[in-house]
Amino acid sequence: MNRRGVALAANMPETFFSIAPDVPVTIVAFGANDMMGVPWETIVRMYARQLGTRTYATLEEYAASFFAFIERSDALCPQLQAERVRRCVASLWTDYRDRIEAIADQRATTSAVERRAELATILREDRHDCEGRPGVAALGEGFGARVVATYGEQIDELEDEAFGDMQLTRQLRAQLRSVLALMYEKEWCHPHDESGIAIAGLGDDEPFPSVLVYSVGTVVAGRLRYMLRQSVRIGVDLDTCVVPFAHRETIDTIVDGIHPDLIGAIRGELKALVEEQHAAPFMAAVARLPRREVARMAEALVTMSTFAESACVATLSKAVGFAWVTHDNPVRYPSQELYHGTARSE
Repeated sequence: MNRRGVALAANMPETFFSIAPDVPVTIVAFGANDMMGVPWETIVRMYARQLGTRTYATLEEYAASFFAFIERSDALCPQLQAERVRRCVASLWTDYRDRIEAIADQRATTSAVERRAELATILREDRHDCEGRPGVAALGEGFGARVVATYGEQIDELEDEAFGDMQLTRQLRAQLRSVLALMYEKEWCHPHDESGIAIAGLGDDEPFPSVLVYSVGTVVAGRLRYMLRQSVRIGVDLDTCVVPFAHRETIDTIVDGIHPDLIGAIRGELKALVEEQHAAPFMAAVARLPRREVARMAEALVTMSTFAESACVATLSKAVGFAWVTHDNPVRYPSQELYHGTARSE
């Protein structure tokens, strides 16, 4: 990004999606290409149809609108939400059971009392880990307890499957549910359920572009769990930036002139010299480039870092909105004048 707009580049299909050709806002998916089994492409297209001609003053308002749409979507029905909770809890508790069994194998024999003691230790460790994480304030107080109450029947079944032979005490059963409730209140997603999106562009009242990067979990008890991971804004204090979502070691090395592992190890004058002699001049040059040249640079970064022959490239700007620079085969939706990019962000 620079003050003239945003360049997006990617080497794989179905990753960045314009919500409308004349609106300078694009949603970029990275990591998993779906959310609860629904492709991000489908979710964004549905959102764009619902949005129609409505626009917002800021990029944050677009993000809030998009996430609210997902929460209300009929495609993510209660049955699907319950299935995802069941899968998450089964995975967690199977891991607990495996850890207990590994200890039992080392000791050759372990009584039910000792297994319950090991489970209590695991729960204390997980609670301590969760308590150190920030909470998802938007979910409100007591959300975790609501999750446990909403899916109580499924949780009871999973407890029997994982720990039925351990004759859990009432206290241990309560601790299992308490830790589970705490997890759903914190900035945490099960790896199987986590995906990433970035929302890039400009709201109606914003002269310069921004990018907001989120981790997105699942819809649980009617609420979407998502966390802001990064916010980068072009403005008074920042003329330009490069934000990679994959292959970032290669891209960081190109931009900074040194591998990120090395730059993390150097200190003092040497680190300042690297910044002064390479990174700062590089970014100053990018700040002066017109949009099309920024797009060419973004394409070059993607092709060099992925060894791809070509990349899909688009730009976002206040004056033009969303515009393809190069692409494989964008799909057009004439009824809504929507364009769908065939690219995966790098």
